[in-house]
Amino acid sequence: MAWVTTVFDDRRQEEITWIGEDDVQQVATAPVITFARTGPGIAWATSPKEER
Repeated sequence: MAWVTTVFDDRRQEEITWIGEDDVQQVATAPVITFARTGPGIAWATSPKEER
C-alpha cells in the first residue's frame, strides 16, 4: 500500500526549463506539486504562514 499523497497547488506555479534535442531552450509552467507521506501516526497540516 502506498502511503503517499500528491497535492497540486494551482495558486502557485513553477517554470521548468530544459534544452530540447534541437538545442532550443524550452519553458513550461506547471502548478507546484507536493508529495507528502501519509499513514498511521503521520500528521500533515498547513498553516497560513506557508501559503504565499
